[in-house]
Amino acid sequence: MACSVLQPLLLQKPYKQSKAKDNSAHLLRRLELWNQGSFDALIKEGRCIQDHLKRGLSSRNEPKDPSRLFDHLMSEGKVSMALRLLSEKSKGGVLSLDSSIPSGFDSSGKQRFRTVREILMEKHPAAIPASPSVLLDSSSETQHYDPIIFDCITGDLIKKASLNTHGAAGPSGVDAYAWRRMCTSFGEASVGLCESLASVARRLCTAHLVPSVLMPFLSCRLIPLDKCPGVRPIGIGDVPRRIVSKAVLYAIGDDIVSAAGPLQTCAGHEAGSEAAVHAMKELFGAATSEAALLVDATNAFNCVNRQAALHNISKICLSFSTILQNTYHAPVRLFVVGEGEISSTEGTTQGDPLAMGMYALAMVPLIRRLRTEVPDVSQVWFADDASAVGSLSSLLTW
Repeated sequence: MACSVLQPLLLQKPYKQSKAKDNSAHLLRRLELWNQGSFDALIKEGRCIQDHLKRGLSSRNEPKDPSRLFDHLMSEGKVSMALRLLSEKSKGGVLSLDSSIPSGFDSSGKQRFRTVREILMEKHPAAIPASPSVLLDSSSETQHYDPIIFDCITGDLIKKASLNTHGAAGPSGVDAYAWRRMCTSFGEASVGLCESLASVARRLCTAHLVPSVLMPFLSCRLIPLDKCPGVRPIGIGDVPRRIVSKAVLYAIGDDIVSAAGPLQTCAGHEAGSEAAVHAMKELFGAATSEAALLVDATNAFNCVNRQAALHNISKICLSFSTILQNTYHAPVRLFVVGEGEISSTEGTTQGDPLAMGMYALAMVPLIRRLRTEVPDVSQVWFADDASAVGSLSSLLTW
């Protein structure tokens, strides 16, 4: 927990127009308070500063010049944010949890409404026990691996991962841009930080840790965006977790691709989607093909059974299993700033770079079963989107 709050508490500017000299003096004072364990005093100080900043912002109603804001974002390397600023698709805005959203009509034709909180709770269902029929047995266990494969996660790899990490801040309030600077711009201090994150990554991959210790590291920020109509929940994991996860994927990405097989293209196959499109087009043109079936699962990433996924991945890709057990063994807290939290107890969590790999491997037993029981159907998957080609009777069975 201390690591998550250290930066926003110690690096908070004392007032808006403060100079570097003032910031340095307050940083030294706060470091002394931190070393003394005076966390309550630091939290009260930070809240007071934030309250005054909010009042100052609320009194300024003039809109910002889009051209100047675009230039500022581009100069900081935030290309995606700058492009979204110019796009008309970003007009929805953020919803309050108590906002009412149209959700269809009842039997009498009257429009129904639900709160954003209710919709988010529905999109994050409670965990249910895994059915024994979907669990792989011990005969499916993959060959053992040696933890030495994670020795390649070094400070240099963490630095590379930080340079490829972008986006907004998680619950700690420190965004990817700030973390990139900390990992690259301060000489020996940056080297030490990268080595520390590398040590964390190796430990997550090789040892089973107490879930409560990892709770602040795994927590995410949840933003309910207005889809006009509807709600699009956006999860933002804390940047250290995203950097560590990217480094782990660099280390064992090939293992995940191999375990997922050729039919689940979201695991990291190079040009996998393009190859799948061409293959399905050619198969559909064959004389024996009568139809193509397109499948898109509803809320799939949040609904896949987490208990079954963790069990099966331990049989399919053992090198990937330990870090997933550490990051998904317990519920993940999703914070909606200023409005409470929601618990993620099933499926994967948004904002986690490991989520796609986890989902890809969670689908492998289903893909194998479909292939075994309906061999006449040709199928290919990209995450929760599937395409199948064959005769009508075979597709019905599939």
